[in-house]
Amino acid sequence: MQGRWEPAGPPKPAGAAGNDMAAVWDTVYGSDYYATYILKAKQCARGSCTSKQGTCLEAEICKLEIEKNGKMQTIRRGVAKDRKNNIYRIDHLGCKARKACEQNLAAVCQRPPHR
Repeated sequence: MQGRWEPAGPPKPAGAAGNDMAAVWDTVYGSDYYATYILKAKQCARGSCTSKQGTCLEAEICKLEIEKNGKMQTIRRGVAKDRKNNIYRIDHLGCKARKACEQNLAAVCQRPPHR
């Protein structure tokens, strides 16, 4: 598995140069999810990888604060897409370190697309 990550930072506005992931977030998590949640994210990291079979994925993982049972919780969620426009949801993230994020992205490269 070969890949790269951009440094984590604030999310890019929908329609901004280099941001084509807003529609992927909305497809996976529902209409306006990107505008409602991702644009308020503390950090987002973007990366790409190529599997041994040649599939190339672009991924974005964000650190979000959500309210659950009256308490604020920090969660990490992510999405990815390949060059064939298959879409993937990235769950159960433990990306406290760059290496862990790379391992999560590598695992996504081997999963079937989100339907």
